[in-house]
Amino acid sequence: METTMFASVLQRLHSQGHLDVAKAAQATGLDPSTIYKWIAGATEPGVTNASLLVRHCHDPQVQAALLGVFTAGTPWVASYLPTELDINGDGDVDTRDALIAAIDALDELAEHLRGVQDVGAKHAISSEELAHIHEHAESAVQGIVASQRVIQWLHDQQQRRRPARRIVGDAAQI
Repeated sequence: METTMFASVLQRLHSQGHLDVAKAAQATGLDPSTIYKWIAGATEPGVTNASLLVRHCHDPQVQAALLGVFTAGTPWVASYLPTELDINGDGDVDTRDALIAAIDALDELAEHLRGVQDVGAKHAISSEELAHIHEHAESAVQGIVASQRVIQWLHDQQQRRRPARRIVGDAAQI
């Protein structure tokens, strides 16, 4: 039996100590024997379990390896944008803060884009102006990604039926 690309990646991650079977089983809610079957190539996870595996793995290199398998052979690529879940540093992870941050970032980007549009109608846009817009676009993307992460985290907390408001420690390690 030929080993799948997914199994090969899991084998490499496991042999290098980057994939902890017990933690993967806990993250997916499955028995460790199922994770070993994935590693052996006997079975593969469904979309839900693959998503849980990626989200609950805290090593960006491992996440990139797993996402690379899912997008292999397609024109898609995954990007890593590190973001804090506690958007405003108040100790709470909540939807309101995340949405305010995303809306503010988009409003600021829209304002700058309107300015560039006005300038572009009168003369060529300079490299400096384009670089400035690029920075604001990156900030807007970060705000949106942070909002998505907060919403997903809150959803996961509701699924586990635990309170989601108060966090302890590094929110990025959730």
